[in-house]
Amino acid sequence: MYLSKINRYNYILTNTFYMKKIVFSLMICFLVACSGVSKEALADKVKNDIDVEFSKRASESGITYTIDNLDLVHKSGNEYSGILKTTEDGAEFTYQVDVTVDGDTYMWKIVE
Repeated sequence: MYLSKINRYNYILTNTFYMKKIVFSLMICFLVACSGVSKEALADKVKNDIDVEFSKRASESGITYTIDNLDLVHKSGNEYSGILKTTEDGAEFTYQVDVTVDGDTYMWKIVE
């Protein structure tokens, strides 16, 4: 099929425009998907930090404890909130944990 110069130019422009839109959309999806640390990885890091802190307190108090679970929920921006479940000397406890992330660093706090 023969296309005139104008039709070929329009065909190339149209396809280039759509191709740019597709590439741009894929780049945005990639950046959003790869930004920051995953919720599960963050929960593991926070759980390990809490474990270290609880271990110190447990050895000072002479109690036994285990961390059963930590679930985090993304609130907004760089803020997460979670529920920490522990077993301390055979009794089950539940704590609310707030986590703030700033790049590769984070800060957690047990809300009382």
